[in-house]
Amino acid sequence: MTVGIHSVVDSYAMSANGVTKTAGMRSASKCDSGERENFFKMPAVLLGISFLVIFSGFSTLENLQKILLASVQYEQPDFEGDGYTSLGILYSVFAISIWFSPSIISVTGPVLAMVIGASGYVLFPISFILESTFYLYFGAFMNGIGSSLLWTGQANYLSLKKRIIW
Repeated sequence: MTVGIHSVVDSYAMSANGVTKTAGMRSASKCDSGERENFFKMPAVLLGISFLVIFSGFSTLENLQKILLASVQYEQPDFEGDGYTSLGILYSVFAISIWFSPSIISVTGPVLAMVIGASGYVLFPISFILESTFYLYFGAFMNGIGSSLLWTGQANYLSLKKRIIW
């Protein structure tokens, strides 16, 4: 029989029926009780995996967009989109909209705000497929708004959860 790692304060003794708690000690933590939660249902783990997926693609696109847009300009000389300008729009809108996102989250709730915010991270790569200057800057604008909702929403979501995973 195997026994998991328990708190130093908790002491256990072996009996014929399994592991029992010795008298006089404080009760075991929630994780040590019979109610063991599934690892992938923990809020911090779900958000960590979600952010890993979102930002693996976004960071790659963010770093390569200058090269991608230069190749579009080579094929379409009338295309005037610039990677630095789109990132400037994105982070400027993010800096402004972060001031309004708590008010939006108080109405929508953190989960819906994170879904709306993550959709901004989908619109930005689609703007590269369309190869239009307007859609490139519009995608950057929407991504700036979405990023403010996503980051503020995830902080609110984690703070509302009772069980915090360190």
